[in-house]
Amino acid sequence: MRDSSARDWNFIVRERLVNLRLEAWQQEEIIAELAGHLEEVYEGLCAKGICKADALQRSLEEIDWRELSRKIQSARSEGVFMNDRTRQFWLPAFVSLAISEGVLLALSFIIPMYSRLWQIGPVVLYGPWLLSLPAAGAAGAYLSRLAGGGRRALLGAVWFPAIVGLGFICGGLLITLVMGVRVFARPQWFYVSLALIVGVILPCVALWLGSLPFLKEREART
Repeated sequence: MRDSSARDWNFIVRERLVNLRLEAWQQEEIIAELAGHLEEVYEGLCAKGICKADALQRSLEEIDWRELSRKIQSARSEGVFMNDRTRQFWLPAFVSLAISEGVLLALSFIIPMYSRLWQIGPVVLYGPWLLSLPAAGAAGAYLSRLAGGGRRALLGAVWFPAIVGLGFICGGLLITLVMGVRVFARPQWFYVSLALIVGVILPCVALWLGSLPFLKEREART
């Protein structure tokens, strides 16, 4: 029988990683892997003729336990943060954006098929799109709240379509300033202000209205 079989390597590792804040299954996986590694090192040293006490000491010195605990905890924290950020902000934000842009794309295909409607002007496209935004905001808010997102993550996801719209407006201004290409008609201050109102402010309000039930529900739970 191998001498190492009498040693509880799992217990030895667990004693040195006692402060790990992990799920039970994760902790057992790490302990089992390290225990197997230590046992192999110990047996290798014993096979070289090193006495058992020295082999045990040198096996344990193979690992910087404090540094290992720090790295495991750091890796766990980063992984959880990234997963939470994806579930609480990025996924709801892209769902909200997809609904917003999907409705706009569908309207841009459907409305030109009816010449009388199209003759009314851009409002016939903008109006239904604006009315659809509360649904986009509600979807983003629901998904963010379902994932445990805070108020900031929830509102960020809800307003993501308006933030994208603001990015396009800022991009147009940058092109005008850097390249001298006129993006907005004159007087530019008027059309920039109009673009901010119809492309950012009104959509923000519509998206926010859709998120209100979920904001109130979250505040009530808090």
